Amino acid sequence: MSNRHTGKLITPVILAGGVGSRLYPVSTPECPKQFIPTKNGDSLFQQTIARVQDPSIFYAPLVVAHERHRNVVKDQARPHNYTEFYEPNSRNTASAVVISALRLLKQGRETALVLPSDHVIHNTAPFHEAVKMGTDHMGLHNDHVLFGITPTEPSPDFGYIQSNHFGHITHFHEKPSIDVAAALLKSSPDTFWNSGIFVLNLPLLMAELKTIAPEFLVRCEIAYANPTLKNYSAIPSVAFDKLYLEYSHSLFCIKADFDWMDIGMQPALLERRVS
Repeated sequence: MSNRHTGKLITPVILAGGVGSRLYPVSTPECPKQFIPTKNGDSLFQQTIARVQDPSIFYAPLVVAHERHRNVVKDQARPHNYTEFYEPNSRNTASAVVISALRLLKQGRETALVLPSDHVIHNTAPFHEAVKMGTDHMGLHNDHVLFGITPTEPSPDFGYIQSNHFGHITHFHEKPSIDVAAALLKSSPDTFWNSGIFVLNLPLLMAELKTIAPEFLVRCEIAYANPTLKNYSAIPSVAFDKLYLEYSHSLFCIKADFDWMDIGMQPALLERRVS
């Protein structure tokens, strides 16, 4: 079925960049963690793209990766329906998201589901239900929707988001110390791990970027129109959270009921071993 309120499908944007540093030497610049086979066989990238193939919910996903990973993306994504673009120079997640938004808006798309490609989600059905809930909310309230994960413990390895009783996000905390994380969890039941998965209202994003980060937007527009190494290198390297989400006043949090794990929590899930 289509989204009940918007009557439109949603476009997944799969962020498949990365330089292979977080879990080095298990992952490398040539083969970052999202492309490494897991013990179950498929890589996390393959699991992510398979998760968003339901044509009753999604348009074909847009995969964003570095040019050096073109072959591995094509090899691993081959069985699936998808579109793609490759960055000549990785500039962190902000450029990937904003240039994806420019591409989608030109195609007449107004809603995107942004997904990192290195997460573990075992149960697809509740994930799909959460996505539909998020797009339903956005269709009614014209904001963005972030998915929060109920913390199992205070951890310095994750970002935290806090919302008020109405679900509106009030604060971001990027990887606080374990003591600060414990204090956050104690202070409010509406404190969640930031899953890094969110539904974007693309026209709203563009309108707010003109105020929040106008120069960044202009540099992305130049690189979108002419994707040379020079134009990409002129874009500041910054995370999308830091560039935009922490400054937007149009954010709503939905508590995610799907199981979720960042591969950094369980790197042993990866098949490759280093002697």
